[in-house]
Amino acid sequence: LLAIKASETAALVSGLCADMRYTAALAVGNAIGWSGYSAFGDPVALAAPAAPRRPRAEVLDTHNAMICWDPPAEAGAPEVGAYAVAIAAGGACLLYVDAPTGALLPSAAEARPVPAGQTSVRATGLSVNMQYRAKIAAKNRVGWGNYSPWT
Repeated sequence: LLAIKASETAALVSGLCADMRYTAALAVGNAIGWSGYSAFGDPVALAAPAAPRRPRAEVLDTHNAMICWDPPAEAGAPEVGAYAVAIAAGGACLLYVDAPTGALLPSAAEARPVPAGQTSVRATGLSVNMQYRAKIAAKNRVGWGNYSPWT
């Protein structure tokens, strides 16, 4: 039970678990007593974002490519806060794009993510005659979602 002031129209509920669906009902009280509860609202899930759709890649020149994607379309999940871009070089070596510089780094922990609202990033330092593929993951307040399919 959570009591809020009559002037409030929203309440922050903490301590909820990820990957669970929650619903809420409302009752109103005054000096005379409490009303009955309303019908339960639509369920809301606290979940990491869905995987974005397959990204697109455009070769800019012999050492640079632009990776573009559409944000995940998922109603009810917390909004996306960042994106990670992974690149497979030659089919074996997994690298991560550092968003501010476009550099390919060997560790996801070293690569700074793409900020929310940005749905493209330049990958730099590519080698001629090397095949590259990219995949994207989105992050929200719950955590990182799954990666998209490869380009």
